[in-house]
Amino acid sequence: MSLVNGAHQPQSNPLGRCLLLELPPELRLEIYHHLIDPATAKAICTVVLDTKGEFRLRCEQNQRAVLLTCRIIYMEYRPLIRPAQSSKIHIDMDNFRSSPKSETRRLRSTHAPLHRLQENAQILEATSLIVYIDGRTTGGNVMRERLWVAVEKTFRTIAKAQELRTLKVCIAVRDDFICDEICREIAARRYKCKCEVSVPPSQIQGSTRAMLHSLARAVIVL
Repeated sequence: MSLVNGAHQPQSNPLGRCLLLELPPELRLEIYHHLIDPATAKAICTVVLDTKGEFRLRCEQNQRAVLLTCRIIYMEYRPLIRPAQSSKIHIDMDNFRSSPKSETRRLRSTHAPLHRLQENAQILEATSLIVYIDGRTTGGNVMRERLWVAVEKTFRTIAKAQELRTLKVCIAVRDDFICDEICREIAARRYKCKCEVSVPPSQIQGSTRAMLHSLARAVIVL
């Protein structure tokens, strides 16, 4: 503050000057820890393919604004972030339209890290998961096969989540056969919580519906 004509005036901040970076690194780390709370953090995840055809999870938490501040803050803050306890996972067949190599290049340009889908901490440490399965786009056998494999690998990992208390699944798939197969894959797993599945009843067979109902503490929403 400066005194001008008897009144206090705020001092101007020179263009490009970051007061946070003028603090010692130890103090900056203390500030970062006040911003991180896995209980309130939320993540939006998308299942994608990498250059080797392996399914990975691209996750963005609601702390992205801090990561985009500058390179120094990104390097200091990123290692402190822990998996969010609440996540939304999108498995969209339209994401499998491109070749794995071109898709990975596009995703890397968004600065969102890609993580292995199997044994993924974002899933294994979650307490609440909402999974959206979208297969409404028109695609060939390769895209449908990729969609099913992505679902299989995702729910295999979800079944290992020990702290999971809420699991909701929303399915919107054009092909009735693929929709039925996806529901069978979901029903073949056992989860640590009630599983709520939303799917059009006309797209699943009676035996598949029975499998979903037979899930431990499961509820099917038709």
